[in-house]
Amino acid sequence: MGSIWGAGSGAVSTFFVISGYAITVKSLSLLRQRNYEDLYNGLCSSLFRRGFRLFLPVVLLAIPTFFVVCMVDMEDGFLMPFEVKSTWTGQMSHFINSTDHHINPFSYRSDMVDNRYAYVPTSWTIPMEYYGSIVCYILTMVVARVELYRIRNLIVGGMCLYALHQGSWWTSNFLFGMWMADHILEQKTRNNDGHKGSKGSNKFFTLMYALLFVFGIYLAGMPPEILAFEFPSQPKIGYMWLYKLIPPDYLFRIPEPARWWWYWSGNLTFLGISKIPQLQSIFNTKFCQWLGKISFALYLVHAMIISILSRPLQGFVKTMTEHKGIVCLFEFTVMTPIVVVLAGVVERYIDQPSVRFAKWLEQQAFRPQSGNPPIELSQYLLAEQDTGRTGYTND
Repeated sequence: MGSIWGAGSGAVSTFFVISGYAITVKSLSLLRQRNYEDLYNGLCSSLFRRGFRLFLPVVLLAIPTFFVVCMVDMEDGFLMPFEVKSTWTGQMSHFINSTDHHINPFSYRSDMVDNRYAYVPTSWTIPMEYYGSIVCYILTMVVARVELYRIRNLIVGGMCLYALHQGSWWTSNFLFGMWMADHILEQKTRNNDGHKGSKGSNKFFTLMYALLFVFGIYLAGMPPEILAFEFPSQPKIGYMWLYKLIPPDYLFRIPEPARWWWYWSGNLTFLGISKIPQLQSIFNTKFCQWLGKISFALYLVHAMIISILSRPLQGFVKTMTEHKGIVCLFEFTVMTPIVVVLAGVVERYIDQPSVRFAKWLEQQAFRPQSGNPPIELSQYLLAEQDTGRTGYTND
């Protein structure tokens, strides 16, 4: 049940692995074709647009949140008491300063507290997403002229492990996604060349990857050994044996012990899906592709909706029953459609225009000194929405 109701931390790692795969697979394909000119142009484009792609939707979403904070009593909401100011000018000053701190690309922030952005609480991962993306782009340039797959495999895999050793689990997740992208491309090349395993070995590996996938889902539901305000600490049924297997700090400097297993949850979940066609067919359905399309917006808005609606919904249900399961089910039933609808609105009117704005800005910056006339911004912002986009792209 924990893997269904409490798997957010594992989902973050899975998201990072998918992002690492998505932003490098095209570049690695060009590398294999020795198409260095297109590889260089693609990396320049991605580096230019990445910051706008990640931070602009967050800031745009924070603006209406700022007005909600000013007009609505946020007691027990998603803001800390010290983040709620008594005047509009005080709240505006806090909004500007916290936004400036959040989008700062020149600082290395490595935890949820320092990355916290009060107006979009879930965006604490966005600086990590940006940092992991930059590392992947730079490492792609480093290995661009390394033609032997086994050498690239060693370099990327080594950097992945070293990042984990230093406690930069998010960078390691990104690099694992990059490593998997090159591995999958290599596997396709070998299959096209006729190097396929026997039916028996294929069945064995399919079973092995299925078990790894199930284990990854199981790890996603792992709770911290000690929860906040849990006095005394209660045993975590089904997970106690895993706490004993967390490596010492001198090997892997991850500040949150449970994060070690959440990290592996993301890697193993992605690995299992990438190796089992039956699982891939599920995620390639129209419904899952649509969820992927709104996933970024869904991630940004869900915590705010829960924080705003959870307290009044619980108060309403508890007038009839105190059963925790019924209360939780009622909250889930009411809030899920609200979150999904709002995510669709944010994806269409904030996320997609942000992508098009970044592309327009790139066109202006990369335009030759004498050549094509300037491209009007309205041509991008009012462009037809890309229905094939899944949320995990090379933007």
